[in-house]
Amino acid sequence: MVKVRVYRISGRQLFFNVSGSICEECDLAVAAVARAVSESGVVGVDFRVEPWLNRLPIALLQGAYHPPITLVDGKVVSQGAVPDVDLVRREIVEASRRTNGRE
Repeated sequence: MVKVRVYRISGRQLFFNVSGSICEECDLAVAAVARAVSESGVVGVDFRVEPWLNRLPIALLQGAYHPPITLVDGKVVSQGAVPDVDLVRREIVEASRRTNGRE
């Protein structure tokens, strides 16, 4: 199972809501990663969008400092910008190969 996470700052954060206009890149990042997941052809991808502030200690330990952040199996693929769809897709395929012991 390949774990893909996008940490974003917009939406529900702790006890308040953050307007989407604060981080338009967050919504674009979610769309780009969702596209990469669907185009990867990998079965068994656990894709989740999570609030960055709610997961702050875990995110910081993973090196995820500036939302939007894209992680593939705990590896920071992109942060602070909309990720490249091709890059995320390649990372998902490589993580799948490692997980399945084919590399």
